[in-house]
Amino acid sequence: MALALLRLSVMGCLWQRFLAEASVGSAWRLLSLGILSIFLLIGMATPVAGLIAAGIELMSVFYPLRVGTFVSAELLTVGIHAIQAFSLALIGPGAFSVDARLFGRRILTPS
Repeated sequence: MALALLRLSVMGCLWQRFLAEASVGSAWRLLSLGILSIFLLIGMATPVAGLIAAGIELMSVFYPLRVGTFVSAELLTVGIHAIQAFSLALIGPGAFSVDARLFGRRILTPS
């Protein structure tokens, strides 16, 4: 349950960022965010999707710097969102996901 909440949290952060910058949004950006959200929701390619989400969050720091509307308090928020996405990438898909169905559930044990 906690992993599902973490997935939803990362999706919410990405959509919040997209909706905040809706004036510069494009159809391609909306499509790619939709596909990434579906992958996160169903647990497909979760490590890759988590790294992409973390990259999107970190790159959002540099966009406002070019425009000149950067707020220093936003850096903390972006950092927290990027850490959430990166932790999702490290945790992996979990037992109830498409990846677990396709590749099987693996339990790592120290050798």
